[in-house]
Amino acid sequence: MAETTRMCSGCGYELTGLAVRGYCPECGQEYDASSGIGLTSHFSARHARGAFIVARIRTIVLALVAVAIFGLGVLASVMMQNAVRPLVIASLIAGVVALAAVASFLYERDEG
Repeated sequence: MAETTRMCSGCGYELTGLAVRGYCPECGQEYDASSGIGLTSHFSARHARGAFIVARIRTIVLALVAVAIFGLGVLASVMMQNAVRPLVIASLIAGVVALAAVASFLYERDEG
């Protein structure tokens, strides 16, 4: 009879063929196939991986938006012959977006 697919609930590493009890070779999470501790189904592991990728893309996009906003502020400041106001406003907005990117990154690490 074929063995069912066992996957680590921490990282999605396939544990099929390994000992019934042990530690995931990928992330070190303890698992026990007899009780199901530390294991997940193939579907939920794929879902977790997909959610991680979406979170990573969100973090990268927020960081890029912060850089773009700051760059537009610099460009506006240069075009207005050293006007400080556009630069200050863009810096404040970019700072808020950058904080959102940091929060997204920290949330992403907590989930993964």
